[in-house]
Amino acid sequence: MTAQDPQEGEEEIYQCSELQQVVNIFRDENACPDDIDEAGQKVLIALYGRKKSEETRDSLIFKLFQKSLVKDNFILVFLPPTTAAASATLQHSLREYLQVQHWIGFAKMPLDWCWKETKHGLFSVTTHKEPASPALLSMISLQAIKRVYLHL
Repeated sequence: MTAQDPQEGEEEIYQCSELQQVVNIFRDENACPDDIDEAGQKVLIALYGRKKSEETRDSLIFKLFQKSLVKDNFILVFLPPTTAAASATLQHSLREYLQVQHWIGFAKMPLDWCWKETKHGLFSVTTHKEPASPALLSMISLQAIKRVYLHL
């Protein structure tokens, strides 16, 4: 299975009893966010080519990156998210959990599951982290201001 063919990962989910148990977390009306996050990470690893149950997301990324180095057409987006992106993965898993709960008839409050209310309706929360450090954002802002003044 390769990252370029996630449908093979879906097949593995249906065929593997361990993954069926993981997916069942999303059906549990009382699942806690930590269990949902762990389940989401395991499914992500399976979709990207998990070979061993003890494989971590980081070891999988490293293995896929190593394989990609020998190819002429390396495409970065085919690598799964890193642990540093775990916050976004957690938010996504929690929103998926909410969706499954609604499908099976358990109404839950979206604002408790990584959605926020805006004047235009609900908006998904992708992360609670800043896009960059304040120092870096300040430096980017100053560079943009300098460019504007140079073109006046």
